[in-house]
Amino acid sequence: LPAGRGGDHPGLRTHQEPAHPECVADVNSAQSTQLPLSRIAALWLPLAASWLLMGAELTLVSAAITRLPHPTRELAAFGSIIYPLAVAIESPIIMILAASTTLARTRSNYLVLRSFTNWLAVALMSLHALIAFTPLYDVIVGQLISAPQPIVASARSGFQLALPWVWLVGFRRLQQGVLIRFGDARAVGVGTLIRLLSEVVVLLWGAHFQWVHGALLGAAAILAGVTAECFYAAYRARAIHRSRLRESEGETVTLHEFLRFYIPLAITPFLVLLCQPLISAGLSRMPFPIVSLAVWPVVSGLLFLFRCLGLAYNEVVITLLDEPGGRDSLRRFTRLLASGVTVLFALLIVTPAGYFWFHYVAGLPPSLARIGAATLWLALPLPGLNVVDRWFEGQLLYQRRTTAVTESVTLFLLLLTVTLIVGMIDGSKPGIFVAVSGFVIGFISRTFWLRLRWQRLVDEGLQH
Repeated sequence: LPAGRGGDHPGLRTHQEPAHPECVADVNSAQSTQLPLSRIAALWLPLAASWLLMGAELTLVSAAITRLPHPTRELAAFGSIIYPLAVAIESPIIMILAASTTLARTRSNYLVLRSFTNWLAVALMSLHALIAFTPLYDVIVGQLISAPQPIVASARSGFQLALPWVWLVGFRRLQQGVLIRFGDARAVGVGTLIRLLSEVVVLLWGAHFQWVHGALLGAAAILAGVTAECFYAAYRARAIHRSRLRESEGETVTLHEFLRFYIPLAITPFLVLLCQPLISAGLSRMPFPIVSLAVWPVVSGLLFLFRCLGLAYNEVVITLLDEPGGRDSLRRFTRLLASGVTVLFALLIVTPAGYFWFHYVAGLPPSLARIGAATLWLALPLPGLNVVDRWFEGQLLYQRRTTAVTESVTLFLLLLTVTLIVGMIDGSKPGIFVAVSGFVIGFISRTFWLRLRWQRLVDEGLQH
């Protein structure tokens, strides 16, 4: 694919514009110029806000489920079976957003993307149906994951209801990519807000009438949310399809070129999402499985809220790295952001705020809330580490070194798996403590690997 406009952006832009002679600045002058931190913050804040809205989703669902009958069982069924397994199946389609943002510049490219998205969604929905409506469900959930039988039964109907998720997610991300490409990124945040509001309506209805059990209500709420967000994204993109996209001209990407571009993108989220069913399988085989399976989705949801502040930083690094003084300013912002989120997370741990969150916000019983609050001590390095991780990853993506990212995720999964196996063999520690420890150990190794690969770029003279 052609290189990126205004620089060597990997997989973000597809048109190279020649540099004008007057734009070539003196090197010393460029190095002395500092990119204002306020500009970095202005780009980072709306992206972080969008991630935070998405991160609130599981917390809302968990809070509603805890107020229905059999909360421990239903929390475990939704948070450790339905949601992670459905998301793992849809993972190959998640990066359609990046592909659409990069390539949906012309009508012909959009049609290639739409055709691929539909075919991929059909294939993944077929896989989902094969698991949900056949005895294969009992093999995967009951035997491979080894979930207790009450959880296996409770999760079945919710997993069946989740069948349309994959197409709705794929088509929505396709339209969101078009919106971002043509300058209407604000619509993406509005769509996320509409999604949450739709889910709240369904959750309030279900909690009031209690016509369905908690795990099924959680699946129904997510289905309502992704449906509303999908239709809103399609509605907002309609004007672009009618005018600007139809009138745009440029290169046409073939299906073969698109596959060469997309397959590496699809591998990484698939590997990342494997950690959820992997952790569920480990928790089911360690002491106090139902307690650990019930607490884990609430803990992971809270950790995700803090990680959102770093997840949004990747695109910021890629966008501003080639600005005059961008590298030095981004490095300073990385330190400030990592320090800030670490201090904020530490305050949650050392004050009653942690217990307040788990008991009064998430709705866990006091015994489970105390376990959740104690677990946060093990996760203390994670929020700040995530910011540093995205700093190195953004620089590697800027230099088109996507293989390094896949390698780091593979190392993360390997060490997480080893930690879970050690916990199962030892059999003396509650599974929730082992899982969080393995997650942190894996993330440290992932960040360290990205740092090593970044240093190799420095040694090769590609970073300056």
